[in-house]
Amino acid sequence: MKRHRFVEPAVARRIDEERSADARRPAGELNNDDVSSNVSNQQEATAQTSSWYWKDGHRVAHTASKFTAINSHIKVLQQFRQIP
Repeated sequence: MKRHRFVEPAVARRIDEERSADARRPAGELNNDDVSSNVSNQQEATAQTSSWYWKDGHRVAHTASKFTAINSHIKVLQQFRQIP
């Protein structure tokens, strides 16, 4: 598995799975998990990849990095598949 910099492990696994699925798919054929479903599932994916840290005795979520990783992944898919 190729390692991705600055991406959480769950997001990196999904990127790797999609790349391997794309390699097995005939040219020009899209899978069912298109960009529109990725956009609609942002919150669900964020919940699945949640990570926490302690700050001043409080539990705090790493939300900014997760949204950045998910949004950048969607942008890559849009450019790769040339979907407006």
